[in-house]
Amino acid sequence: MQLLELLKLGASRLEKPRSLWTAAEWARVRAPKRHRDAELSPKARRWFNRLPPDVQPHAACAQFPRIVNQLAACWSDVGLIEHLLESLVIDRRGGRHGFPSDVADELALLYDYHALRVELISTQEDAAARPTGTPRARLP
Repeated sequence: MQLLELLKLGASRLEKPRSLWTAAEWARVRAPKRHRDAELSPKARRWFNRLPPDVQPHAACAQFPRIVNQLAACWSDVGLIEHLLESLVIDRRGGRHGFPSDVADELALLYDYHALRVELISTQEDAAARPTGTPRARLP
């Protein structure tokens, strides 16, 4: 009987756009909460300590350790962390409550820091690819 209900729910999801899903419908597809999500992982602690002090997300660590654990796990993959930060900062589903302002500010700061980090990596790669002794092109 439960399988039949799940199939019906799946069919109803196909008929209704995600922007109109109820909280109960989202709860069915959201990852279940795990005990380890309630505290920072060792990797997240190391990541936090390596960040510059003015970029460290103290409020996010205290209020949303699960998200900080995700940030730490994705940080070394430039494309993945960019996608994660955008999905946290930009509401694509509509109607989300959003983060408290202190956490939202920290996420925006991390996004800016990430953008600077990507720019620095790109500059270093460009410099490494340029043959030795080749002058840098001047911009007008």
